[in-house]
Amino acid sequence: MRVLHVSGAKGWRGGEQQIAYLLHELNDLNIDQHIALVRNEPLHTYIADHGLANCIEYSKSGALNLGLATQLKRASRDCDVVHAHDSHAHTAAYMAALLGMKTTIVVSRRVDFPIAQSWGSRNKYNHASIAKILCVSEAIRKIVARSIERPERAVTVHSGVNLSRFPFSSPTGKLREMLGISADIPIIGNTSALADHKDHPTFIRTAQRVLESFPEAKFVVFGEGALRQDLQKIIDEARLSNSVHLLGFQTNIHELIPDFNIFLMTSKTEGLGTSILDA
Repeated sequence: MRVLHVSGAKGWRGGEQQIAYLLHELNDLNIDQHIALVRNEPLHTYIADHGLANCIEYSKSGALNLGLATQLKRASRDCDVVHAHDSHAHTAAYMAALLGMKTTIVVSRRVDFPIAQSWGSRNKYNHASIAKILCVSEAIRKIVARSIERPERAVTVHSGVNLSRFPFSSPTGKLREMLGISADIPIIGNTSALADHKDHPTFIRTAQRVLESFPEAKFVVFGEGALRQDLQKIIDEARLSNSVHLLGFQTNIHELIPDFNIFLMTSKTEGLGTSILDA
């Protein structure tokens, strides 16, 4: 069997971790894998470093990428299924189908945002080439099923966690070393992209309230995103820069999370929330 994965992701979030897990597992099953993905982004680096799949690189240039659609049509000729892992990938696979691609499409849906009711969105989700829409939670399946003509196409396939990736059952001291603090200081942490629906301003306001009673506590967020400067400004204006830290994307997160005393999630919405499972 040969699978062509498609990713439109920049950066590394929960969806990219799930793609990595899937590629490893399918490799163990001797599935021939190819993946179209954004050039020089973390997912590209990870897959290339681990030799997980043949990479078809492209440059992201807006929501409608005719060049990528053409690449997918050509690359899918000898494939049994095209797996679109996000909305941008779904759009590209749909466009490839409009150009004549005959390969069956499977779509992963990880977010609980309602599906837009525009003409383009309705056609994208109801196209005959789509065999299944894989929803990471039952709540997402219900949202998708309400918006498509054939609700049975939407099925629940939960995201998972590879426990071997988190071998540490007790604190490692790595995060405390990074922060330069002792073992008795509480750490409240979060791992998520710096995006609006993650609601980090509430995380920061919570920190401000807690610090009134526990001034020695440290609050940390692992993740990158477009809101970094805005969030840092909120931290600085509240004079919390010594207590609230945006630590960016870390490749050794499995060594750092065990030092959390509390995991704090303030998201407005979550498709599943695999970061809680990680913690």
